[in-house]
Amino acid sequence: MSKNVVRKIWKAVVGHFWLKVFSLAAAGMVWIALIEAPELTTSVGVPVEFRNFPPGLDIASNLPGEVRLQVRGPRGSLSPSSFAQTAVVLDLAKFQGPGVRTFDLAPGINGLPPRVQVVRTEPFQLRLALEDHAEAAVPVTVRLGKAPDGVVVLRTESKPNAVKVSGPKSKIEPPPEVETDPFDFGTIEKLTGDKILEGRLHIFVDNPRVRIESATTVDVKVYVRRIGD
Repeated sequence: MSKNVVRKIWKAVVGHFWLKVFSLAAAGMVWIALIEAPELTTSVGVPVEFRNFPPGLDIASNLPGEVRLQVRGPRGSLSPSSFAQTAVVLDLAKFQGPGVRTFDLAPGINGLPPRVQVVRTEPFQLRLALEDHAEAAVPVTVRLGKAPDGVVVLRTESKPNAVKVSGPKSKIEPPPEVETDPFDFGTIEKLTGDKILEGRLHIFVDNPRVRIESATTVDVKVYVRRIGD
């Protein structure tokens, strides 16, 4: 081996020697700090996700918006951003059709930060009911606000007058009520004879398991007359 090659190897080994020593020492101090850092306990909320969701079925049971996890670990691992990938994952492969299953939540926790342990989950279990998916066309009910004194409502119309909804069979049969936000009459001035008031209103179905498949607004006409005309 030539002297030039030996010199280059030696230079690579000892080059920036103190910088390398300092880097190793700093890394060691960080590691020791992490090892000796006291463990803390906190509570975080994580979503519920599903794997192998069976086609043609819908969730009929009410689900929590999130599952609360009481967790323990070093302070640096307990920031909210550390749990961005954490979720409770429920595998629905055993559902071959409609039915009810109870899941223990702790085994389904995925994506925990390093060195973090789960103390408990709230709730501890989740009971899931799946039903056949169903659809229906449901008439729209126009809700009215308070009409001004001396004004009577003759009739109402909405366009469309029915919308398509879907969800688990027990929530669709019988069909749920679909209604508009209250129609605001405002101030009616110089009303003579019949008059048509118009507006666009949002529609609403009072069941979180039922979805409106069409547009969520309708055009409304309210036919009114002043009493005595």
